[in-house]
Amino acid sequence: MSFLIPELWKELTNEQLDYLKVFIKSCRKTILEMLKNSQSWHPWWSLSALDYLATLYVTRISQTLESLIVSNGHISPAIYSILANLWYVEINDLIENFRKIWSKFEWHVSHKLSWVPYSTWSLWVWWSVAAWIALSNKIKWNNKKVYAVLWDWEIQEWQVWEMINFAKNYNLDNFIVFVDCNRVQLSGAIDDVYPTDIVWLFKAANWHVLNINWHDIPQIWQTISDVNNFQWKPVVIIWDTIMWKWVELMEQDWKDFKSTRHGKSWSVSQLEEEVKKLYLSPEELELLSSWKSKFNRMPEKRNHIDLLNPLDIDIWKQRVYTEINDCRTAYWNALNDLAEKNFQIMALSSDVSSSVMTSIIAKNHIDQYVECWIAENNMVSVAWWLSIEWYIPFVSTFWVFLSSRSKDQIRMNDLNETNVKMFATHCGLSVWEDGKTHHEIDGMTSFLWMPNTMVAEPADANMTDRMVRYFASHYWNVYVRMWRHKMPIIIKEDWSPFYDEHYKYEYWKTDVLIKWDDITVVSIWSTVNEALAACKKLTENNNLSVEFIVASSIKKFDDNLLNSIRKTWKLITVEDHNVNWWLGTMIADFLLTNGVSVNKFEKLWISEYQSSAKHTDLYDNVWISTNKIINKILEFIWK
Repeated sequence: MSFLIPELWKELTNEQLDYLKVFIKSCRKTILEMLKNSQSWHPWWSLSALDYLATLYVTRISQTLESLIVSNGHISPAIYSILANLWYVEINDLIENFRKIWSKFEWHVSHKLSWVPYSTWSLWVWWSVAAWIALSNKIKWNNKKVYAVLWDWEIQEWQVWEMINFAKNYNLDNFIVFVDCNRVQLSGAIDDVYPTDIVWLFKAANWHVLNINWHDIPQIWQTISDVNNFQWKPVVIIWDTIMWKWVELMEQDWKDFKSTRHGKSWSVSQLEEEVKKLYLSPEELELLSSWKSKFNRMPEKRNHIDLLNPLDIDIWKQRVYTEINDCRTAYWNALNDLAEKNFQIMALSSDVSSSVMTSIIAKNHIDQYVECWIAENNMVSVAWWLSIEWYIPFVSTFWVFLSSRSKDQIRMNDLNETNVKMFATHCGLSVWEDGKTHHEIDGMTSFLWMPNTMVAEPADANMTDRMVRYFASHYWNVYVRMWRHKMPIIIKEDWSPFYDEHYKYEYWKTDVLIKWDDITVVSIWSTVNEALAACKKLTENNNLSVEFIVASSIKKFDDNLLNSIRKTWKLITVEDHNVNWWLGTMIADFLLTNGVSVNKFEKLWISEYQSSAKHTDLYDNVWISTNKIINKILEFIWK
């Protein structure tokens, strides 16, 4: 028996239609066997999504290797069962190990599988990823379509609107979104809970909009064919589905708009009865087997990359700043240098390019710049696929839009082991007179727990330059905190820059600027100048031998810190941040882990929100100004 893959704009043959019906039946049986063995919940959306997903995989994706991005990762049983029945994974392995420890068949779709480029959790995030894949395909002129699948109630999230406008502004006519419109969410019927006119929403954004019945296989195929002709606009297909399709007992719940089965599994006996109804005859098994050879194309598996793995990037020569300067200027100069030498460098901004200083990239390297407008969540998710395609995306905006607003999207990047460089400005108390609403004193704690995201804080413009080049040439996510204002350059005793052209930045490295043995003072970021000035005055005028160390990150420290504490047994930390899980706390944990104790330990930090005031007043008020640091050290020593 021969099997010809359907051609676009031609009707399915009887043979093709018969195969699809048996294929879907086998997938449904696999799903129920998976759920019976694992006693899992959330099965019902997989059953209702199966008709269109199976048709799409068999007729298009298995042949073209086009991208399918599943936003609603709850339907992993449907995805896995399709892959198994396409012979890409072993069916018995799937049934036996679904949701088992260390299994590649995790509850949400997982990037451990070759056919799945990402692991999901949060809904709506993956719309943005899909939109960027479509834009990337247009840039490459490869004519491949990108499909995205999501639920109707995901549209209640704001990031969806960000993506809708992003796709239209870039005229992504190769982008096809399937909205599974089953009209039920956890709280009940959508029309009662959060009524939304989905058709109007997309038409208002000037998309092509179609609305059909999703369980009619010939109509599904006809629609997939038709949308390949549309131009100049992205396409959305709003399919009317039945949540528990083909399970008669449960279809009644859908008709009553009940969501009571959302987090409940059926009993083993109930599932066994449903599996029996899906018995495959010898003829049906033969039909499936006869077409096995038609589905043998697999995309390349995404390889895991170790943390801080070096990349083939020309970091060019380091710049040296000798006069007062700010991090932002050093950042965009270094980024421009990198873009000049490396096509992989991509800069992304959200309508603040002039403030975060990425406008120079837009001016000098327009093909390496992506404007995401006022849609930070969409921007972070867009950066995800850029990194998967071996670009090196630099995401730049104000701190609050990253550490607070986009934390969910950043967490998903961390989980997927991406390579996104986040450089945030206007951090700490550096937006002094704007007041407590603008002061960032908690942002870094958002990233501290993330295992695949590094955090760093430069001490001056020269260290900023070194960081940009270092992180561009090493794989992994990073969040760098920059202040807004200009600060003095850190200098040596001969007045030359400490971080000069010979300085080599390394992650976790600390720098000893003053070597003595009475007390250890450790500072980071914008407080380095204040603390350094205090230590110099004390050393010169009070006969105190203060050892001063600069840290640039707090996830790990080197032996400089241990050796200093073992010598002085006394420690003061200074930081422009709240102390809970930042410099002072992490050093305490580091010392305890290494079996090192101190006789005295003092942490200078920000303990509460501050008001609108000048820099000197705010730093003085929270005891991180030069004079207050001097007073604290003297009190610390003589008390």
